[in-house]
Amino acid sequence: MVGIPFGVSYFPIGWATDDDSSSDNTTAFPVKGKEALGIRMFLFSTMIGQIVFTYASGFASPIGLQMIENVPFCHELATIVIRHQGYGVEALSTLLFLFGLASLAVGFVFGALGYFGLGRIVYYFPTHVLVGCIGGIGVYVAKTAVEVALNAPFGYETIRRNFHLLRVVLYFEVSLRILQKLTWDHVAKKPRYALLSPIFFCCITPVFYAALFLLQVPIQGARDRGYFFPALNGDCSDCSIVNEHLWDMWRVLDITTLSWPAVWESLPTLLALILFSLIHVPINIPAFAISTNTEVDMNKELLAHGYANLFAGLSGGLQSYMAYTQSVLYHKSGGYGRMSGYGVAALTAVLFVVGPTLASYTPRCMAGALLLHVGLDLFLEGVYDSYGKFDMIEYAGIWLITLVMTVRRAISNIRLRIRGRISM
Repeated sequence: MVGIPFGVSYFPIGWATDDDSSSDNTTAFPVKGKEALGIRMFLFSTMIGQIVFTYASGFASPIGLQMIENVPFCHELATIVIRHQGYGVEALSTLLFLFGLASLAVGFVFGALGYFGLGRIVYYFPTHVLVGCIGGIGVYVAKTAVEVALNAPFGYETIRRNFHLLRVVLYFEVSLRILQKLTWDHVAKKPRYALLSPIFFCCITPVFYAALFLLQVPIQGARDRGYFFPALNGDCSDCSIVNEHLWDMWRVLDITTLSWPAVWESLPTLLALILFSLIHVPINIPAFAISTNTEVDMNKELLAHGYANLFAGLSGGLQSYMAYTQSVLYHKSGGYGRMSGYGVAALTAVLFVVGPTLASYTPRCMAGALLLHVGLDLFLEGVYDSYGKFDMIEYAGIWLITLVMTVRRAISNIRLRIRGRISM
C-alpha cells in the first residue's frame, strides 16, 4: 500500500506520461509507464533491504522499507538534472545514476559508523535542525499529495480546474482526523487503536469502488476523468506483465550519456540526503528494541543499514532502512525468524513484477490521502509538537528551516516549469 503513493512520487509531476491527457503536462516522460518505474524502484529497494536486515540485523522481525522521507531529495536531484539535460532519456539516465550514487554514499557512511563503533555519534547532530527538516519535508510531502491527486503541478489554476479530484482526498483526510479525535485516549495520551490509520487507508480503495457502484459511475468513465492512475506502461494496453519495461531502471542507465556537471552540482543535495538519512536509525532502532523487548547493538544495526544501501546502490536502487511502524505490525502479527523474513522478501519480488499492474486499478485518492496525511503529520511534528521542547531561538530556527525549505523548492519548481514551457 505504501509503495503506490510514494512510488509514483519520485519524479516531478510535470515530467508526465506522454499519453496522459488529463494532466497539465510540462513534457513527456522518456519511457512508458512513469508510475510503473517508480513503484518498481520502491519495491526493489525494499526487497534488498528486507533480505539484508533479515540476515544481518539483531532483531528477529525486521521489515525493510525504501526511505520514503527522501522523496523531496529525489525531486531536487531531478530538478538539477533537468536544468542541465532537459527531459530526455539522457536526463533520466543521469537521475537514476544519482539515485544509485546516493544509496552508495548513505551505505558507506552507515557502514563506516558501524565498523568503527561510532554508533553514538549520530546523537550529537543538533536536534532542532533535524526537527526543522522534518517540518519542511512535511510541507513538501503534502504538496506532493495534491499534485498526485490532481496529476498536475501545484497551482491555483490546476486546483480550481481539477478540484473534483482533490475533494475526494480531503473527504478521506477529514474523516480520518475525526475518527482519530473520537478514539483518542485522553488518559494515556495516545491513540486507543494503533491500527486505525493503516486499516482506514486499506479501506479507501473498496469504499471508492463501492461509491462508483452505488452512483452508477462506470470505471472507464472515472478513469477518463483522472480518478485512476494510468495503465501499466502507458498506452501499451496489450503488453504482457513481463516485458522490456520490467528492466527500465537498469535498461535506461547509460554511463556515456551522464551529465557530470549535473552530478557535480548535485553533491550538496547528496550531502543533505546523507545527513537526513542518518536521523532514522537512532530513532527507529531504540524504539523497536523497546517495543520488542530486545537488546541490540547499535553498531551492528548501522552495519546492516550500510550493507543494505551499498547493495542497493550497486544495483542502482534507492535508499532503505528498517521501518519502525511496519516492523512493529509485523512483530505483533507473529512474524518471526529468518525464513519468515525471506518470505516477505520473496513476496516483494513478486510484487515487483505484478505491482504496477495492480496500481492501475488503485484510485488516486488513496495515494493522495496517504501522502497528505503523512505530510501533515510530519509538518505538525516539526512545528507544533516541538513547541515548548526547545528554547525560543531554537524554535525560531525550526520555523526558519521549514520556511526556507518550502520557499526554496517553490522557486526551483517555478524555474523548472519556465524551462519546460520554453522547451515546448
